[in-house]
Amino acid sequence: PYVYNFPMSQAIKEGQLMEYCYYPKLAYLNETEMQEYAEITEQLLRLFDNKTKQFKDNQKAKKLLMIRKRILHKSEDKIRVFKEIITEIGTDKLKYCFVYVPEGKKMFDSDEAILYSKSDNDYEAENYEETIIKKMLDITKEIFPNTTCNTYTGKNSKVERKTILQGFEKGQIDVLFAMKCLDEGVDVPR
Repeated sequence: PYVYNFPMSQAIKEGQLMEYCYYPKLAYLNETEMQEYAEITEQLLRLFDNKTKQFKDNQKAKKLLMIRKRILHKSEDKIRVFKEIITEIGTDKLKYCFVYVPEGKKMFDSDEAILYSKSDNDYEAENYEETIIKKMLDITKEIFPNTTCNTYTGKNSKVERKTILQGFEKGQIDVLFAMKCLDEGVDVPR
C-alpha cells in the first residue's frame, strides 16, 4: 500500500533521473568463498523452521545473513570483473565515472593469504593492509596511469567531500571511487 508511486521509468522519462544502460557482469566465488558460503547457508537452514516459515533465532540468522552477504560483496573475482569492465570502457570514457565499492579489506589476488577467525561463527578478515577501495583505485592507475582518481568515503570531512565533488564536476578527477556514500544519488549536471 503506497501513498505515492513514482517508478524509476517515470523519473527517467520526466528528466528527474539520468537515463542509463545496465550491463550485468558475473563474478564467481572461488573454492574457499563457496565453501564458506555453503557453511553459512547450512547454519541458516538449521535455524529455519519449516512449519512457521521463520528463523528460530532471528538475531543469529540476521548475523549469518550479513556474513553471507559480505562473502558475496567481497568476492575475489570482482577484481577480475572490475579490470575487465574498465578495460572495455577505455580511458576516453572513464571521464566522469563513479565506481561504487563495498567496504572492507578482503579481495586480493589468489596468491595472497586470507585468514579467518571462525569463533562464534564470526568470519572476519585479519592482517590486511589494503582496502578494497584502494585496491581498485590502484588497479585503475596501473591500467590507465594518466587517469586521475580519488575516493569519496565517510572518512572524508564535509569540506573534503565538497572539494572532491567540485573537482569531479570540473573534470579534474576522472574516476571517483565511493564507499557507503553517493549511493542514493548525486547531482553532477555534467
